Amino acid sequence: PAQQYLVNEVTRARVQAAAETLGYHANAVAQSLRKGTTDTIGVVVADLANPFNASILRGIEQVTRSRGILPLVVETHDRPDLLREAVTRLLGNRVDAIVLCAAHTSDEEFVTDFARKVPLVLAVRGFGGHLVEDRPVHAPVEVLQDDRLGARTAVEHLVQLGHRLIAQLPGDQTISSFTERSAGYRTALEAY
Repeated sequence: PAQQYLVNEVTRARVQAAAETLGYHANAVAQSLRKGTTDTIGVVVADLANPFNASILRGIEQVTRSRGILPLVVETHDRPDLLREAVTRLLGNRVDAIVLCAAHTSDEEFVTDFARKVPLVLAVRGFGGHLVEDRPVHAPVEVLQDDRLGARTAVEHLVQLGHRLIAQLPGDQTISSFTERSAGYRTALEAY
């Protein structure tokens, strides 16, 4: 169906021509007040230099572009204080949602609090599903890899190759990925 406008076609054409001549661009802030949405999402990553994050960002950008949504990317340098600052600023900019790829286990209370205000996707790092409890408005979506299974599979492979002395570099145990990998490592060693 043809789109209907509040003014006649001649007036609309004149206004559009004048806007083009003057180089007018719509005010996104004013539009967001009228629409109640900013068409932006916040994406919070721990380290932009990590190639794994680059592939996540590319996927987010490809999906959001086709929907007219602009991702605003913030790096925390894996510091919880910078995560809090970044999320607070993104909420102040009225993002429509947040994709969080940089959480530490110590951030759970903060994340639970802001997840009540805006839709949340926990990617890469999570909290073991605890945030879903007591959440009437925005239940976060978790997009997480199975770190426990990955570590267990890696150890099992090494054992099957005949290795008997297998070490693990456990990483920061306030990051769910590392704690899950440690658990998978221990499970596999105990089985053998």
